Amino acid sequence: MHAPAAAAPGARAAFAAFVAAPLLVFAVLAERIEDGRAFAWDHRLLHVADVWYAANRTTAAVLEVAVIGTIVVGALVALAVLVALLVRGRGRQALFWVLVVGGVLALDVALKEVFRRPALVNEESGYSFPSGNAMASAAVIAAAVLLLPTGRRWLVGLIGAAAAGLYGALLVLLYWHYPSDVVAGWCVALAWVTAVWLALRPDLRPRNALERGEDAAAARER
Repeated sequence: MHAPAAAAPGARAAFAAFVAAPLLVFAVLAERIEDGRAFAWDHRLLHVADVWYAANRTTAAVLEVAVIGTIVVGALVALAVLVALLVRGRGRQALFWVLVVGGVLALDVALKEVFRRPALVNEESGYSFPSGNAMASAAVIAAAVLLLPTGRRWLVGLIGAAAAGLYGALLVLLYWHYPSDVVAGWCVALAWVTAVWLALRPDLRPRNALERGEDAAAARER
């Protein structure tokens, strides 16, 4: 009966690591970007993307439309999840969802203004570090996984991680972002989602009257 409570400190420590580790990686990336130094792996991966893009312009155009469509669909899904949580009376989980989505959007704007890394292709289109697309996609996927029952998280999490990785690769392949922009976006998303989860603990929502009644009935039967 008391095993979950005893395991709670260890679980909190594991979650805390998911805040500290990505923030450390982000700090390393950010320091180098702020100093104006380039990453060798950025240029190597961009060279691969450049060669692929030049040889597959039609496919690239189709993929670009697909990425834009994914942004629109993702926004609609995020809104639908919020409505579903509110309808089901899960106020704490709805607050978690709002803070995750709203937070990454705010962080994207703020961090771009801090580091002001010129966009990869068109410098007049804004700044690129960190990638807002990578950040938002990773945050939404991570938050959705955490809102699932514990038994389903690993499988959905693996599928979600693969989807976020593919999406990030497309952002580089289509010359929307440097690879380091994408990695930085993932780091910020993971740290932010985990921090909000630790602060709110939306899994500890109050039980409804039906659940309490069922427990009381079971206790009487014993």
